[in-house]
Amino acid sequence: MKRKIKRRFKVKFWALLPLLPLLSFSLITALIFFWQEAPVQAVEQSMGRALRTEQSLNLRTIPEGNPASEEDAGSVRLKPLIEDEVGLLSDAEYDRLLKQLETISKRHKCDVAVVTVYSLNGLTAEEFADDYFDYNGYGYGQDDDGILFLLSMEYRDWAMTTHQFGIYAFDDYGLDQIFSELKADLAADQYYSAFSRFAEECDYFLERARAGKPVRIHDEKRKKARVMGMSLAGLGFGSIGGIAPVNRMRKELKTVHRVYGASHYMNRKSRRLDQAADKLIDRRTRVYPIAQASNSASSSTSGTSSTHRSSSGRSHGGRSGKF
Repeated sequence: MKRKIKRRFKVKFWALLPLLPLLSFSLITALIFFWQEAPVQAVEQSMGRALRTEQSLNLRTIPEGNPASEEDAGSVRLKPLIEDEVGLLSDAEYDRLLKQLETISKRHKCDVAVVTVYSLNGLTAEEFADDYFDYNGYGYGQDDDGILFLLSMEYRDWAMTTHQFGIYAFDDYGLDQIFSELKADLAADQYYSAFSRFAEECDYFLERARAGKPVRIHDEKRKKARVMGMSLAGLGFGSIGGIAPVNRMRKELKTVHRVYGASHYMNRKSRRLDQAADKLIDRRTRVYPIAQASNSASSSTSGTSSTHRSSSGRSHGGRSGKF
């Protein structure tokens, strides 16, 4: 029996030898397939953002023969409302922010855009932001209304540029207030939080401007004055209401008596100074120059918004600085 089993086993083993080339070919084919599949998946992921960008640009396409859409016709925007050239955002953050910017821009008919680049290519942040807005077709409607927020990571520069209705909606005070809301997140490298906050602030400013009540510094001062007045009024009423109980408690303190002078607290045996005098020994005076505050926006002034001319000859408002 043992000899028969060994013979059968040997016959089966030698029978598999012709199949070895086929098995080797199948293994090599499988390895080649998986090796080619991985780059395809990477390419599909990288093209996902490009596809979403194309879809966002298609929102600006105006159907032919549609009179209702002609009032929105203006410059053809060549790039999306969020252009993250540095890669500060993940794909999920990019999608959420793009949807937020598109919703706000469409609601108020004013482009709200965010751009990140590494280098300014020898320009100032203000010049780069103006040119990026003008030569990439940003701006909503026939007047190209809009605002663009730029970050350059090489030397951590920032700039905001406004055009047409954007100049009216965001004056110098408003742009400074918006950046004051962003600088903490920017300093902490929380870029998505900063960009989302920028969109929210623009939504509020544009809503006020479309209602004919743009945010202005004198309005904010009045608001602060009203808050201060209400606080003082509350303090006054609270003080009046607290006088009666405090007075009643004061009358109950019968063991407390007023003492005039400090003779009760003096130690007669302590050291006594018969003569005391202050003498000027030396005098030194140091003079330091006071640095004048510089304004990032120059040229002509329109209302409360400082405006300037870009390289394309168009008028822009804006602010810039470091973060």
